[in-house]
Amino acid sequence: MTKKLKIVYSDDFNFSIDKKFKRLFDYEPDNRKLIEQEFNNGLISEKEMDEKIKKEISKLNENRTKVNNEIFNYFQELQLLESDLLDNKDSLSRIGLEREINIDGLKDLVNNVQDLELVAKFGGKKLKKSENLDAYYIDMYFGINLHNILKISRAEASRSEFWNSLSVCKEMKEYLIFRNKHVKLSVVDKLKPNSFFIYGQPDLVVENHLARPWWATELSRNGTSYESSIDAFKQTQMFTMRWNTMTLIHNKLFSLSVISFITNQKFKIGIRDVREYLGRVMNDYAASKEFSSDFENYLNEDNENFIEWQSQDYNPKKLAGPNDFHYPEKVIENKVKILKKITKNALDAKGRKFL
Repeated sequence: MTKKLKIVYSDDFNFSIDKKFKRLFDYEPDNRKLIEQEFNNGLISEKEMDEKIKKEISKLNENRTKVNNEIFNYFQELQLLESDLLDNKDSLSRIGLEREINIDGLKDLVNNVQDLELVAKFGGKKLKKSENLDAYYIDMYFGINLHNILKISRAEASRSEFWNSLSVCKEMKEYLIFRNKHVKLSVVDKLKPNSFFIYGQPDLVVENHLARPWWATELSRNGTSYESSIDAFKQTQMFTMRWNTMTLIHNKLFSLSVISFITNQKFKIGIRDVREYLGRVMNDYAASKEFSSDFENYLNEDNENFIEWQSQDYNPKKLAGPNDFHYPEKVIENKVKILKKITKNALDAKGRKFL
């Protein structure tokens, strides 16, 4: 029997689940900068500073581990009542979520994404023994497979009710706890409520561990092909958290071209600086008259093909997006030449050339 997503009533979420959940994120303050300031002001020696910081880290880790476990326990035990759900067609239609969404593949996805060797192989990486896998590989595998399972439209994906309903599915609870625990640092990370639930529009593409990788996939795919999405995820937070917020990334031709450009271009400055400063150059270009003609979106999306794709079953061994559009490689190559020309004349914030 096909499993369908149950939609949570937004008022119940905001006034019951949300209110209790946010109250749990109560961490002790981090005093490390104050300790460093004491040293800089000559009040303590370097040895005393190191000892105090070591004790501070121990205290922070103890507190954050305790708070994080309380958050995970509450989240894991969270149960919905029938009264929490929207089952009225008219009410669902008003928020654009009247279509039944098949979530049959979620259990397999959550099992598979915790197999780090499988996830690394998906991204073209051979994982060495005792090697930590960067979180963007997990987001890559999860986002692309989630895109293929849900088969939702951009309109459906823009609704907080959809993502908050997905968060409280049994399978997604397991994934969100796994994803939030994956990053291991010398100081335990503080969790953020919007890693679990959507509180505002920016969370869709920046913080939320379900919506963000889905949107990164949607904004980077070339029709049926997810190859450009894999390249986008490999740009780490540049694409998945920083560039996703830029309006011009919704221009499919520009998105595919800039992904290809950054993936294949050799830069004179470090890739971290490219990721930080190149977006400003592209935003300036997007405000010019030339951008509208250079990146005119000349393809009409095929909605019938998209609907036909929505009726297909999820197959993790044969991932393909909808055949609703496709830009030929030659077209993308020609647009990359334009981006290269623009970047060649640009400087970063430190006055250095990119190329």
